Amino acid sequence: VREGHWHLFVDGIYAGFVTEQSGLLPELEDGPHVLSVALFNHDHTEVAGAEGDEIAVIVDTTPSVEITSPGDGAVLPLEPLTLAVQATNFAIVNAAGMDNVPNQGHYHVFVDGSYQSFGVNPTYTVGVLEPGTHTITVTLHHNDHAPVEEAAAAEITVTVDGTPRAPFVEPSPSGFTYGGVFDAVIDPINLDGEAGHAYQLWLNGLLVYEGTDMVVSLPPLAVGSHVAWTLPVDNDGELLPDGVQETVSFDVLGLPTPNLTLVQPEDGET
Repeated sequence: VREGHWHLFVDGIYAGFVTEQSGLLPELEDGPHVLSVALFNHDHTEVAGAEGDEIAVIVDTTPSVEITSPGDGAVLPLEPLTLAVQATNFAIVNAAGMDNVPNQGHYHVFVDGSYQSFGVNPTYTVGVLEPGTHTITVTLHHNDHAPVEEAAAAEITVTVDGTPRAPFVEPSPSGFTYGGVFDAVIDPINLDGEAGHAYQLWLNGLLVYEGTDMVVSLPPLAVGSHVAWTLPVDNDGELLPDGVQETVSFDVLGLPTPNLTLVQPEDGET
């Protein structure tokens, strides 16, 4: 078995040899580079006939910031908005007001161009925004709050939907379930519990529940098609003027007949 090692070349210049399957690259300057590898014997002579490999890479150490959640264009309920922020080539630290350190600092948050505050954690809670479309901007800053000039701002647009509603999680639209006893799972959105808001759950024209629970046990249902809907209501049971009805149609299937099969020994086996 032939033995040896491999040599690493960066932009055609020898950068060292490696005796394992992986090796550390030397620190590279920003910009494009060509990395190539070749097999060598123990005495550092190149292995005759062995094919090496070559790839092109681009090194970019420019600081950058990204809003990873919510996504751009997200439609959000009327509740506190929490941003997830991630920086690259820049350390987010709690050192505001201290001496500047290269590639270290914090981020500033803007809503519709208005400065909110600065953040030093992976998440930042903006608060409850008014219904409508909003632009969220995050920028990187040094410890003295001066902007990191080379770092582009991260920006997303979100829409806050304040419509009260109670959509179904289960049963799913046009779905089905086996047997006639199961729970409905509801996701109440934009219902003001302090104001006594709730939702009504109707099943085949009958009111079966009023409240704010997310899981509701339905009465036994016959095999066949059924329709359920929810209505957001106030504390007097009146439909909220800006509320919307959520409707789901589903089928209840009969439980399959249980059976038992003898697989060993086979029929007639001696």
